[in-house]
Amino acid sequence: MRWSWVLASLALLACASFPKLDLSAVPDGKQYPDAKLLTLLSEQRVDYFPGGKDGGPRARTTSRWRVKVLKPTELPPVRAWYSRAFSRIESVRGRIIQPDGSEKALDVSKKSDHSVFDGSILFTDERVVVVPVPPVPVGGIFESEVVEWRDDVRPFVLQEVFGGSNPVAVERVVATAPKGWQLRWRVLAFDGALMEPAVDEEDGRTRWTFERKDLAPIEREPQGVPTWALSTMLAVRLESWLQDGQEKTAFKTPEEMSRWLAGEYAAQAAPTPEMVATVREVLQNVPDTEEAKAKALYEFACRRVQYCAVEIGYGGWIPHPAKSVHETRYGDCKDKATYLHSLLTIAGVKSAPTLIYSHDGYPRPFQLPSLGANFNHAILAVHLRSGTVYVDPTQRAVPFGELSPSELDAPVLELTPEGAPLKTTRGSDPKENAETQTFNLTLSPRGDVEGRFAIEATGSRARDYKLRVIYGTGKVTKWLDDYLWLKDAQLDDAQAADVTDFGAQVSLAGQAHAHRVLQRGAGSVALLRLTDVVRPSAVLQEAEGRKADLVNRVNETVTTEVRLTLPAGAKVTRRPRDVLLESPFGAFRLSWAVEGGVLKVSRQLVRAKRLIPPPQLNDFNAFNTRVLAAEAEPVVLELPALEASR
Repeated sequence: MRWSWVLASLALLACASFPKLDLSAVPDGKQYPDAKLLTLLSEQRVDYFPGGKDGGPRARTTSRWRVKVLKPTELPPVRAWYSRAFSRIESVRGRIIQPDGSEKALDVSKKSDHSVFDGSILFTDERVVVVPVPPVPVGGIFESEVVEWRDDVRPFVLQEVFGGSNPVAVERVVATAPKGWQLRWRVLAFDGALMEPAVDEEDGRTRWTFERKDLAPIEREPQGVPTWALSTMLAVRLESWLQDGQEKTAFKTPEEMSRWLAGEYAAQAAPTPEMVATVREVLQNVPDTEEAKAKALYEFACRRVQYCAVEIGYGGWIPHPAKSVHETRYGDCKDKATYLHSLLTIAGVKSAPTLIYSHDGYPRPFQLPSLGANFNHAILAVHLRSGTVYVDPTQRAVPFGELSPSELDAPVLELTPEGAPLKTTRGSDPKENAETQTFNLTLSPRGDVEGRFAIEATGSRARDYKLRVIYGTGKVTKWLDDYLWLKDAQLDDAQAADVTDFGAQVSLAGQAHAHRVLQRGAGSVALLRLTDVVRPSAVLQEAEGRKADLVNRVNETVTTEVRLTLPAGAKVTRRPRDVLLESPFGAFRLSWAVEGGVLKVSRQLVRAKRLIPPPQLNDFNAFNTRVLAAEAEPVVLELPALEASR
């Protein structure tokens, strides 16, 4: 009994500093009938103080989350991420408020504390504390709080995306600092609304409060922009502070950040005699031109250095020495970019390590000049006399001078001693990203088809094929099901006929068959539509009520060639007219021909607009409707042998 009383007392103390809630004033969430949770409060608070690392600022961040359960659901665990080099978790706590008002503290003794890893990281000092949350009944409330101290705030940017998959009653960001210290922020708002903070002073400190209320759930639309782009995204960081009686500032411009990082990278890029010897060996039989040398060294760095990350402290932003990358033959993106930069310098080719945000088809805008705000990847700008090309030495399946779709149209910051301005990588060209699938098929009297297929692809259309052959098992028959356009196809075999890691073109071929592609009419008449043989090339998109752009990862050209050998005695009594359609979104052509018992169909769709705003979706669908109508026009066949085959 005594220990039960002690434990109960500790539980009450754990909840004591949470504010007392007036349950009668808590929203019921009935205006959101589909929601499982209603976020009552989502708050991020950062308080800046002197006394940090090397006499600089330090920061205490407090994250609060209060949610009401509207329908039976499982709450996620409380997670607190931190880095041993920069921060420590001071406290993690929580409480459950039952519908009757009684409270129970979260059992933090069940927490775990472990490293954060993914498949590409060998070691990192990033860690996460995880505390499981027990079931909370419908009508109950769960609240959590995480307090973290950061002793080095130079790379720290507080970022908040307002709203989410659940409705939110109140979401806010609060920042405080000693009077005279300055804050800097950037707001990216999908609705275009301004978000100015409320500013007040108290006890010698300035407080900035950013707040929004009554946020409806954010729903990501099919083939749409990412969630952050559908909301309001805020980035906040300390701009200036007093240190030893002098004013210190963070990076004010991208150029200043470029200049500082260039110095840090240069210290890691020093060549060694072994690297000089390697460059001499790699370039032994390479033409003495800038582009040829750069291409050869790019392919060497891609092939010979395994991607693997060791990120400790500033190792998340500063590369390891090129010397160690050369010796160990592994490194992450910034290590490989710096290593290639060193090799090119030895070869007399100018280059600059470059920061980029690798995206999913929707480039992320630049926010603030800070290590922790804008970039998640490093590539290399190669400055040839003919112009600058960007290369990514982590992309073994991408030829020299090209980028993957996740790196196109993206802001980049080259790291140069003089400081470089922001630039943007080039967009996608439909001529470069092309795929042709050719089918030589025989049609049986029953309406089945079988025969050979061939695939040729370039650019981003070739990347998946290359990755499968380079890193996969080499067995492509079953895997290719999702990529072959033959409708309801069953693959008998498939081989990679010409797939090399840096080749401009990919070639695959194989044998496949499909059943009942004909639509039989009366007597010997049969109808054959192109979309009964191959998949449609266009898809209609829901336009009514759409809020954000339709996103196509790349501009591209897809071509289908079908040669269909007809059964003996078959005749084509009518074939569709050839079609040529042009629009701001691209072009479509479809042509038919009959030669000596072979029906030939050629189809090509050019997608030339990657982002399509909602006001243009009706026109986009109108174009696609015409494409689908053309593909649905039937060929009329007379098949005398069809009756005999029954």
